[in-house]
Amino acid sequence: MRLYHPRTLQILASRKDIPKRYSCSVWSEIFKWKASGKSHPKMFLNVDFELGIYMRFVYNEAIKKGCSLDRLKVKSLGNIILHGFERGNCDEMGEGGQYMFLTCSDFDNNYLFSDACSLYYKGINIFPDIFGDKWRKYVPVESHKEIVRQCNKFLNLNANG
Repeated sequence: MRLYHPRTLQILASRKDIPKRYSCSVWSEIFKWKASGKSHPKMFLNVDFELGIYMRFVYNEAIKKGCSLDRLKVKSLGNIILHGFERGNCDEMGEGGQYMFLTCSDFDNNYLFSDACSLYYKGINIFPDIFGDKWRKYVPVESHKEIVRQCNKFLNLNANG
């Protein structure tokens, strides 16, 4: 479970080569997280109104990607989240309202880098979208095949003692 940085969501929605399941996953993860009631370090928006605004942003980006999300399901999360979701598109908040949650200090450049790493290990490279041509200086291993090889080597060493 993890909330994606808003920039990550925009990249996932804009790239045609990335499957839409990555854009839709945050939506379902939020519902699972709220249903479980458990705390999680990557699910940190504890203010319900902000979570609602974030969910609107997730919804808007996923719809751009072609995901079919049920916006009415947000009602099941409570009135405060629903209110944030509805207000997330309101112009009086500025920039479509959906960017208000960006003030959350957890959505910083380190978190964006963490998203990029997490996706990279799944075979999705958004580093060029973030860093341009200089992306290679931030990635220690450049291919998914090499990551798998190194991980398997490490696991085999540990299994053999």
